[in-house]
Amino acid sequence: LPVQYRMETPSPAPPPAKARPIGYDEYPLYEAYNRQAQGNLYARAILEDRHGMLWIGTQGGGLDRLDRTTGRFEHFRPDPAECGALADGDVRSLFEDRDGTLWVGTAAGGLHRLDPARRAFVRYPAAPHDPAALPYEWVQAIFEDREGAFWIGTLGGGLARLDRASGRFTRFQADSRDPHALPNNRVMEIGRAFV
Repeated sequence: LPVQYRMETPSPAPPPAKARPIGYDEYPLYEAYNRQAQGNLYARAILEDRHGMLWIGTQGGGLDRLDRTTGRFEHFRPDPAECGALADGDVRSLFEDRDGTLWVGTAAGGLHRLDPARRAFVRYPAAPHDPAALPYEWVQAIFEDREGAFWIGTLGGGLARLDRASGRFTRFQADSRDPHALPNNRVMEIGRAFV
């Protein structure tokens, strides 16, 4: 006996749901950001600090801080020529340390620390040939361990530990001759299991 197949026509897919604004406590974040933000709306890093401020690192537009109580944004735009500004607008990582200091990692400008008294950034630029400097400009990850050591993951220069008192870095990089070294110099993330 021949086998018969019955083909069913699939029912049409439902129409796509309308995009809803992202909100926090009924605050329409997307709409407010769309109206006020002057940078790129492509967020690469987001952090809520201990005061409830929302920090948004963008791809190319720098850093924005949202005060959710007022709905106002403060913009931190890149300017490589100005010493207190971000050196690069492509923000890849944000971190608040145990003292409440905000740290910013960028794709082409290294590491930055926000000085709250001056409302300006202190830069930690990369210098590949200086063993006490940040090894690579692309800072992908920032982490503080239980002992207070401050770790920086770069996307090409390996891992670095920052001595915040001196501003000097200790490097941990790939070395094919050392079985205990990093397997490569691309550190995408750092977490408690690592350090």
